[in-house]
Amino acid sequence: MISVAIIGIITPAMTYLFLKVQQGMAADEMRVDLGQINSDTMVRLHATLGASHHMFQDDTAGSGASFTALVTAGMSSNTKTNYPILSVSKLALQQPAEVSGTPVAGSFSPTTAVASDFGDSLLFAAYDSPQTVGKTIYTAPATIYGKGVTYSTGNYKGLPATVIIDLYRFYYYYLTTNNPRPLRAGSTYNLVEWQSTQYPDANEINNITDGVLQTAVINWLAAAGTNLCPTNSAYTLSYGFDPTQTTPSTAFYTLSGGSSFIAVAPASITEGPVTVLSHIFTGVISSGFGYGVSPNSTLFPGDPVTVPQFATAATATGSYFPGGFEVGISGESEGMQVMVRQALVAQGAAPNIIWNNNVSVVNVRDTW
Repeated sequence: MISVAIIGIITPAMTYLFLKVQQGMAADEMRVDLGQINSDTMVRLHATLGASHHMFQDDTAGSGASFTALVTAGMSSNTKTNYPILSVSKLALQQPAEVSGTPVAGSFSPTTAVASDFGDSLLFAAYDSPQTVGKTIYTAPATIYGKGVTYSTGNYKGLPATVIIDLYRFYYYYLTTNNPRPLRAGSTYNLVEWQSTQYPDANEINNITDGVLQTAVINWLAAAGTNLCPTNSAYTLSYGFDPTQTTPSTAFYTLSGGSSFIAVAPASITEGPVTVLSHIFTGVISSGFGYGVSPNSTLFPGDPVTVPQFATAATATGSYFPGGFEVGISGESEGMQVMVRQALVAQGAAPNIIWNNNVSVVNVRDTW
């Protein structure tokens, strides 16, 4: 009876101890995972933003809204269902050179920058580089050669030609409310990277003065086959893109073949790969956690980090904007900088909230 009594006392105590140890180990693992997600996201953004050629903003001219509308129109039904865009999302607007006579150019300080100019999404056109998505391979830039690609004038008339055309992709980073691993105490979001298909540089195509060669280049780009995607025989391109234009009606050219290369206003920007960047792929102990990009502190009173830190939270019902993904733009096109802040939170069996906060500033190009 004494032994049974001792076991009855020791067993619950040991169970409680093991539970707390497991919770502590899980919390440590999740803390590492959040830090890894943030680090990977910032490295990825640094690479894609570093290749930016055209940055879209929430400007008064409306070009940002126009191009965003083309992106959303090009989203597949699967993307719209599984990764709907967070309500009241918007692009950032370039910080002014000064506010009330005080220079603030290049400043992302929460106390001196204009809070209303911060956004919670990114849209830009970037030079494409070779990449593999799953088992699908995409080549870039386009190296055009082969049957029919020949010069028709000059000293090289009739000889084979090799033409290199730069390719662009549109990148759209945004938050979605669809998160299968939410916190018990509040909603958390996922960060989505939406890419378009490739768009050849319209200016480079227009600069080909040999009409026959230009037609051959257009036909090569427009032909369905493995020219640009060796693993997809159906892959084809429909439009060229001029990154110096501010409106869709003058920024796109149809790749219809023939001798003409005509400016058009497409109904959408075609969807390419779509990736969730805030998903944890590893972790056994921490598998029971809810996690994601933090909501605003007003929706999540237990948030250990201030959200937003730079922007002004929306006053509409729910106050979803901007969440824990904040974007700022500063400087001129020749020396533009983009600031990205991401706050991640997680919660397991223990009541404490685990978090990670990361801020990165990237130099980008914006050639209009």
